[in-house]
Amino acid sequence: MTLFRAIIMTQDEEHGQLGLLDSFHAVWTDAHNTSEELDALGRLKAGENRIANAHGVDPSKLSIAYTWDKAGNWHANASSPLTRDEEDRVRGLG
Repeated sequence: MTLFRAIIMTQDEEHGQLGLLDSFHAVWTDAHNTSEELDALGRLKAGENRIANAHGVDPSKLSIAYTWDKAGNWHANASSPLTRDEEDRVRGLG
């Protein structure tokens, strides 16, 4: 079983990602074949890469989950897997 760490994003990072997500949703099509949608997806991924780099995480391993609460507000939650060494140290604590 892989263990994960939560990435605590700053308010600016979370709001920036949610703005990029809004931009993506604004151009989203059922066919997923427009250049506007592809550009918005690229900006969303670039934002994720900036967050990963700012927190010292491999961008290919960063996972951002976009969720909404009962009031309809979007939230962004980031995580990444622990390295094998980190995982071994954590397992040794128990």
